Amino acid sequence: MDAKTLYQEGLKLVEQGKLEEAISTFTKAKEAAPMYTEILLNLGVVLMRSQRNAEAIIVFEQARAIKAPTSFSGKDVAGDVLINLGAALTVTKKFDEAAKVLGQAKAEYPKTPAVYQNLSALYAARGDQDNALLCIKEGIKQTRDPELYIVLANICVKMKKWRDANNMLVLAGHAGHKDQAMIDKKIKEIRKIIPSDFTVTVAGVDITDR
Repeated sequence: MDAKTLYQEGLKLVEQGKLEEAISTFTKAKEAAPMYTEILLNLGVVLMRSQRNAEAIIVFEQARAIKAPTSFSGKDVAGDVLINLGAALTVTKKFDEAAKVLGQAKAEYPKTPAVYQNLSALYAARGDQDNALLCIKEGIKQTRDPELYIVLANICVKMKKWRDANNMLVLAGHAGHKDQAMIDKKIKEIRKIIPSDFTVTVAGVDITDR
């Protein structure tokens, strides 16, 4: 099979949950077309899903080093490479390296929500929940992505800021999050914790102005 056929077969194997077979297939595709960053990106992601983070870092670094990257879809996946490399470095506790990579990703792709999610995860891994929270607030301001309100709500829960968590969930719904049922469930759980006289007053509030 040629590289493109192997790549597509790898994607199917991932969808089927056959990660080891996907790794083998993506590896064969990489050998056939070593300059295709899309292959390396997906191989690295599957390695991470398989808890093979050190190997993933090597693959992401190979993708990052390609000077004239190409892809089957025509998409520029260089940002995804940086974001996932930063995540792998964070998981392996290489925090300083992760900060440099994710800082580059933020500078080059400031409108990408995953940049802020992974930066926030880096701060959280370092035990800095305050900056993890501020990072997501910045991401909301830059991207207006509804999913970031959910991330922010989860951080607030960890910090036992129940009212803020409730408000972020409400704002996620206002921002058009696709899973309103999940939001309603989380709000119901939180309101079992906060005082019964608590009243939601967040309609129209912009969290980035706080």
